[in-house]
Amino acid sequence: MGSLPNLHELEQLERKREKRREREMREQLAREASRERERMQHRKNPNVKIDKPTRRCVHDWPTDFCDGTCLCALVENLQTRPLKPAWNRRPANQHHYLENVAIALKSIEADHIKLVNIGNTDIVNGNIKLILGLIWSLIVRYQIERSKFPPRKLMLAWLQAALPECKITNLTTDWNSGVNLAALLDYCKPGLFPHWRSMDPSQSERNCTSAMNLAQSEFGVPKVLEPEYLASPWLDELSCVTYLSHFMKPGGPDYKATTRWVNTQVKDQVQNFTVSYDISKETLLEKH
Repeated sequence: MGSLPNLHELEQLERKREKRREREMREQLAREASRERERMQHRKNPNVKIDKPTRRCVHDWPTDFCDGTCLCALVENLQTRPLKPAWNRRPANQHHYLENVAIALKSIEADHIKLVNIGNTDIVNGNIKLILGLIWSLIVRYQIERSKFPPRKLMLAWLQAALPECKITNLTTDWNSGVNLAALLDYCKPGLFPHWRSMDPSQSERNCTSAMNLAQSEFGVPKVLEPEYLASPWLDELSCVTYLSHFMKPGGPDYKATTRWVNTQVKDQVQNFTVSYDISKETLLEKH
């Protein structure tokens, strides 16, 4: 008959069980975090409206772009002119798909947008990485005004100048709480969100939802990402830049607010920074 385990052996067994339970708990938490990141990544992609007459929407980048019709419609809207040669609105085979995409890419390059390692076959074959890279290039060119500054630095400098009290340092985590977005709304239209300083940062999803709803109703800023994704610690910079670019594009609410401020500082009234006012954005931001 074997001897019973002594107290020391029992303690060792218990410690091993405890370590195993802790390891299993960490693994479970890691799996849940991974699933949550994946879920949020799927939800962040916007249902992008790209064709005003037909109200086309992109729901899935690879499949919706593969025949070239959505891409051609998007490029025509962005460039505000018809593509030449005319593209096939009812493509019947892959040859038509490739022709459509080639027409769109040629027009994009003619507008001085550098395309690196992307061709019509990549779009038709649904290469999601290259498609999203192309979309980002279009956003930078047409949504964010051209400047000597890189788009990210320009946006960050503009926001820091407009919202010095918020001490913004990045285009990701600084926007999770929704407080800075509320402050931006109040900057765009003083009195629109006067209580932004008293908002509870821990109520991030509620804050983001309220601010994004108000931005949409007051300024027509589209919800190109979900409020819960803006509030998420996994918010990526490109998604945040894409959303905020709607405020800062020419004619956007932040652009208009900055124009109003400039007009209080100068004698000759400014209507457009690139046409009416012969001054670089760098100098403007320093003054602001």
